[in-house]
Amino acid sequence: NSPKIRILLQLAAVLSFVLFFDIKITDLRIPYANMLFQKSYISIIFTAFCILILINGTNFIDGLNTLVLGYYAMVIVSIILLASKFNLLLNQNEILFLIVLVVLYFFNFLEKIFLGDSGSYIVALIASFFLLHFVNNNPSVSPYFICLLLWYPAFENFFSIARRSVERKKNYQADQGHMHQLLFFYLLKKYKLKHFSANTLSASIINLFNLMIFVISFNYFNSTMTMVALILFSISSYLLFYYFLKKSQSFYQEF
Repeated sequence: NSPKIRILLQLAAVLSFVLFFDIKITDLRIPYANMLFQKSYISIIFTAFCILILINGTNFIDGLNTLVLGYYAMVIVSIILLASKFNLLLNQNEILFLIVLVVLYFFNFLEKIFLGDSGSYIVALIASFFLLHFVNNNPSVSPYFICLLLWYPAFENFFSIARRSVERKKNYQADQGHMHQLLFFYLLKKYKLKHFSANTLSASIINLFNLMIFVISFNYFNSTMTMVALILFSISSYLLFYYFLKKSQSFYQEF
C-alpha cells in the first residue's frame, strides 16, 4: 500500500532483471550519451529507469479491456514482421509470447480475465526484454524505433505525473483523468453506448491509431529522424485529443 515501498521493490526487481539477463541500452545515436554508456553502471541505471517508466505507464493505461494486451500484441507483431522482411535476428520466444498475448486478449475481451497491476507489470517487463534483445542484436534498427513502439505507455506515465502535479494531486493516487478513461466516458455519454461497447470501442480506437503509426514507421526502422518525427507527431496527437476530450467532459458536466 505504500507507494515508496512499491517503487523501491520495483527498482530492486528491475535492476535484478537487467543484471541477470545482461540487457542494457548502449546506443542512443548520440555520441556523448554513448560515451557515458560505456560505463556499465550508467547504462544499467538508465535501462532500469526506462523499464520502470514503461511498466508503470503500462499499469496506467490498463483501464480498458484489451488495451494493454492489444497494444503489446501489435508491438510484438511489428518486430516479428520486421525481422522476417529484412532478415533480422529474432528471439523465437517472441512468437510464444505473442500467442500468450492473443489468448489472454480473447479472454480479456470476454471479461473473463483481467491483468491487474501484476499482469501489467509482467507484460511490460517481458516485452522490454524482447525489445532490448532485438535492438541490441540488430544494430541497423534505430533505438528510436523501439521508443516509437513504446511511446504511448511511456508518455502516459510522464503526462500523468505532470498533470497531477499541476492539479495538485498526489501522483500515487489513482484518478480518472487518463486519456483512455476520458474517451470511454465521452463515448458512454455522447453516444449512449453500453459499458462493454464503450470499453471495447475506446480500446480499439487507441490501438488503431497506434497501429497506423507502427505501419507508417515500418519501412523507416533505421531512420532516427523519421522515428523522432513520428514520436513527436504521436505525442502532439495525444495532447490535442486529450484537450478535446477534456473540453467535452466539461461540457457534459455543465449540461
